[in-house]
Amino acid sequence: MGRYSKLIFGRDKLPARCIIYAGAYLPSRKKIVWRHFDKWGRVKGYWVRYVYAQKNGREYLILFNVYGGAFMMEALHILRDGGVRNTFFIGSAGGKYLPIGTIILPIEVIERSGPVIIDNTEVESIKCSREIVDFLAKKMNEMGINYTKGKIMSVPCVLHEIKHLRKMFEDRDDILGVEMELASYIYYARKLGIKAFALIYISDNKYYDVISRKEEAVKARKRALNTITKIALNTI
Repeated sequence: MGRYSKLIFGRDKLPARCIIYAGAYLPSRKKIVWRHFDKWGRVKGYWVRYVYAQKNGREYLILFNVYGGAFMMEALHILRDGGVRNTFFIGSAGGKYLPIGTIILPIEVIERSGPVIIDNTEVESIKCSREIVDFLAKKMNEMGINYTKGKIMSVPCVLHEIKHLRKMFEDRDDILGVEMELASYIYYARKLGIKAFALIYISDNKYYDVISRKEEAVKARKRALNTITKIALNTI
């Protein structure tokens, strides 16, 4: 116990709480996050970037650069090895019509990314914990935060066209967005006995692509990241 944790995160015993920021590591995103903490260490790591931080006397392991379902699956196994019990996933998704920065509370994840199907070929979708969904909904209502409940689809890569997945997304109005990590996060956290909270925000849509640097899109993404980080710290 703790051998792999020590190798990757420098400790054989990790904090009980971990916040996972999916997608590529960007210093600008880190700056938004660190302002929420009372103490913030030095960001380390090459495979994933990580830092130990404190808020109100609680210590957290913060992960950045968890990019794709395979990374997520491996990261969760190492977190479990180090004794992490509560995680909060913060991810971004490509949408169709929802505005950039819309916060989505996932209720179900359609699995098309691969890592879950490798473990169980019968899995088509994964229901999110009703207890966690209700808890997050209540928390956001108390905080006066607007959000949308719905389904998300996890895919192998959001930056390249996979025609049948693109068609599925376009044809189904019940799928609010596509991303890469959420199915693996929910499935493997549950399998490993890790409590798994998750919120997603819309990072791109038919009007703004994923690399758009238009001011209104950049500001909306930053607001969403800031808001969800605040929710995470009020949750775990």
